[in-house]
Amino acid sequence: MNEINEEIKLTIDTMQCDIDDGAHSELQSHLYSLLEIKRNELQQRLVERSWAEPVKPLTTEELMDENEKLRMQLSACGVAALSNTANSAEKMRCISSEYKSASWQSVCDAVDREMAFREQCEKLFDALQIITETAQRCDGWSSFPIHDIKLAEDAMDNFKVQMSKLK
Repeated sequence: MNEINEEIKLTIDTMQCDIDDGAHSELQSHLYSLLEIKRNELQQRLVERSWAEPVKPLTTEELMDENEKLRMQLSACGVAALSNTANSAEKMRCISSEYKSASWQSVCDAVDREMAFREQCEKLFDALQIITETAQRCDGWSSFPIHDIKLAEDAMDNFKVQMSKLK
């Protein structure tokens, strides 16, 4: 503390005299010294604070518990990855929140995308099946009954809609 008070006095004395090139560089030197003293003081406080609150090391039992929790979270990701039906996905999401993690959520999101994609593919297949069956019943568009033409057009429209969703 005395060091900083002494440096402040020297800085004030320098500021009160005529400022020439020599006084200017001396003033600058005193200001840098003040900044350095303050910086060192702040660093010392940080060191003292960090040592004042030491980190308590984990016990073997706590480490084993944490290891078991992480192992179960990893297992939950594997179970989620295999749950790609509506029924299994619903059951899988009923796990304890302790075993849910960001990775588990990412896997669940991927499974949801897979199920939605599969549903879209099934709709596309159904639409294509209707078009194929309708085409097989008739030799050409001119011989299509109006009902079948409408059915085929609807199926084709549905097919286009489903295809646009996949893009």
